[in-house]
This record gives sequence, C-alpha cells and structure tokens, in this order.
Amino acid sequence: MHCTPGCQAQIDRDTAAALAEADGRRLGAIQPELVGALHAAADAEVMKAAAENMNLVSLIGGKSPIELFTRLVEGTPLARTVRSMRRRDEQRDHAQAQGREAPASADAARTEDD
Repeated sequence: MHCTPGCQAQIDRDTAAALAEADGRRLGAIQPELVGALHAAADAEVMKAAAENMNLVSLIGGKSPIELFTRLVEGTPLARTVRSMRRRDEQRDHAQAQGREAPASADAARTEDD
C-alpha cells in the first residue's frame, strides 16, 4: 500500500499528537512524585541546617558572647582584663542609671586585682 504525501503528513501529525499525549500522561504521573521528592529533599536540608545550628548553640552553651569570651580566657592573664572591662561597664551603667557621668579616667575603674 502506498501513501500519498498528504496521507504521510496526517500520519506524522497523528503520531506526534499521540506521542505528546503519552508524554503528558507520563509527566502528569511523575510530577506529584517529583514534587514530593523535591519537598522531602528541601526538608532534609532544612533539618540538617537546623541540627548544625542547634549543635553550635549547645556547643557554646547558649550564652552571650562576653560570657563565652570570659570562659575562654579564664585562667589566663586576659581574664583580669575582661573582669576590669566588665566592672567599667557596670560602673558606667550604674552611673547612667543614677543620672550622672561615669568616671572618665581609667584609674577610677581600677580595683584591687588590677
């Protein structure tokens, strides 16, 4: 049997339409699973990042940076400097709460362990 050029064009169009419909059905079936897999992967990445951050918080004990630094330098000559800085801050805060200026000189903030 011999097909005319118009007949072959119709066969090509019908074949293309059937293939497009089949691809559409395959993609429609895969799409929900693909979306679910992408969501699961994203959730896993979020959980991984959260676990790493929680580990960091537990590592540093959930304390403020000054508390962490104080613990870090504890037992070293720097510990005295940290204590002195903390006292100056406390004196400044106390003076501000009293409505007066904090002592400007470094000598005014010195204590017996300086």
